This record gives sequence, structure tokens and C-alpha cells, in this order.
Amino acid sequence: MDLMTHLRGAKKSLFRFEYLQEFSSTEEFSYFQNYKATGRVEIRPLMQGWWEFLELKQKEGVKTERVRLVREPLSDYVRWELEIHKQSMQHGDDIRVLTAEKI
Repeated sequence: MDLMTHLRGAKKSLFRFEYLQEFSSTEEFSYFQNYKATGRVEIRPLMQGWWEFLELKQKEGVKTERVRLVREPLSDYVRWELEIHKQSMQHGDDIRVLTAEKI
């Protein structure tokens, strides 16, 4: 059973704690490079399926929450990811950011 199968089965809540400062993903590489070159976050093609999933879970009454631990100074990657999180929040993801210095 893959991860998405487990996530689809959630009935009450989904929680994720993210502590890595960078996720190496070949599918996001070109989007990140574009961000570094232009400062714009154009991620919809990559994230559309996830955002639709978040909206479906929200309609089902499932709360989706995430805590993102960041270390300062923020890397370009973390800045980019935080901008993506702003967009994900518009689709129902409750995301909180915690700096490592505050724990």
C-alpha cells in the first residue's frame, strides 16, 4: 500500500511534521530553478493534485495540519517552500512554522 492510499483513508485528521531543510525531488527541480532565476513561485502543475486532495479532505471533515521546522538563516529552498505553503493554505492545509531557535 502506498502513502496516498493511507492518506486517502484518513477519517479525522492528517498531521505532518517537517524538519528537513531541503527535500531532493527530481520532479520539483525545474520549479525551484525557475524560482531562483525569477523569484516567482509557479508550482500549480506540480501541486494541483495535492491541492485537490486537500480540498476533498476538507469537504470530508478531515483536518490537515503541518508543522514546518526551519533553521535561520533561511535557505533559498526554504523560502521557496514557505511560499508554496502559502498557496497550500488556500486549499485547506493548516501550516505552522517553527524556528529551530525557539524550541
